[in-house]
Amino acid sequence: MKFTCNTNELKKAIGTAARASSTKGLKTILECILFTTENDSIRLNSFDTITAIETTIYAHIDEAGETAIPAKLLSEIISKFPDGETTIERTEKGRIRISGGSASAYLTEMEADQFPAFNHIDGEVFKITEGELKKLVSGTQFAAYQGEDKPVFTGLLFEIEDGDLSVVAIDGFRMAKRRTNWNNAKPVKVIIPVRTLREITRLLSNDDDQVKITINESACVFEAENTMIYARLIEGEFLNYNNIIPKTFKTRVRVETRLFEKSLEMSSVLAKEDGNYLIKMKVNAGSLEISAMSEYGSIDDEIPVYTEGEVLNIAFNVKYMLDVLKVIEDDEIYMEFDSRLKPCIIRPVDSDKFMYMVVPVNVRN
Repeated sequence: MKFTCNTNELKKAIGTAARASSTKGLKTILECILFTTENDSIRLNSFDTITAIETTIYAHIDEAGETAIPAKLLSEIISKFPDGETTIERTEKGRIRISGGSASAYLTEMEADQFPAFNHIDGEVFKITEGELKKLVSGTQFAAYQGEDKPVFTGLLFEIEDGDLSVVAIDGFRMAKRRTNWNNAKPVKVIIPVRTLREITRLLSNDDDQVKITINESACVFEAENTMIYARLIEGEFLNYNNIIPKTFKTRVRVETRLFEKSLEMSSVLAKEDGNYLIKMKVNAGSLEISAMSEYGSIDDEIPVYTEGEVLNIAFNVKYMLDVLKVIEDDEIYMEFDSRLKPCIIRPVDSDKFMYMVVPVNVRN
């Protein structure tokens, strides 16, 4: 096997494929990127047991073939190569030469036929712009569960029904939901690993381009430009989140998003010092008081708001609140409260495109 390609294009392709290569240091085939020649291009494949990536670049093929090369080492070597062209060739059995400019390196290859085949699936096909997909994922992924004991909540629920696509994440302390209009689509309800979705959004570069999504009962494939990303769906029943959303409120606050975020950022400086990230809020008739304390001191702030209903004292983990505010682009939001012990609902003032729920911290008044 021997091929030559543009070094910068190769760097980008290796960087893309390496995102789905195993990093556990067990010296297995899954630590490698599989290179396969086909016509006038090179196909790169990687797989980490959860996500598989396939990407293709143009190349001049001198000798057809395939090889599996350790991704981490290859990526680090190629990143130091000068601009121009790079040649990858098998010099003898089990040995690969990588050369570009005046530099060359030799790496031990692994058996390419041990590499898992990329799964091209059949199923329901949908299309969405890259920009809209990034908003849906970035606006919810922070609320996915981080542990391993509740696998069903380590993914994002993609739910298509009644002309809407909703993406939902829940970790037990908060819930994030984003929706977009989705006309002429069949009903779908699947759980996609959040890790896969994060990798997909990192690879998207043109908000106006289309992403093709194929979904069946066990897997999904995302296709954008010359790259495909495959993921197994998470099995299990997602929580019926509509049943846990408060339907009424006794207090509602209308607040400027950036003003509120700035005040929380200031309070978090002290709140994080004790490791509990606790901030207290007092909802008054026309203002919102925010305070935090630690062994180093205290901080207080007051911002103007429009209040409906009862005054209220309530406390939150400031990190959870800031995670929400950082992904909201709207100038103003509503915060709705039923009591100091029930979740706070955060909505946009002028639409229903998102909804966030944050559980308060139970502290004495």
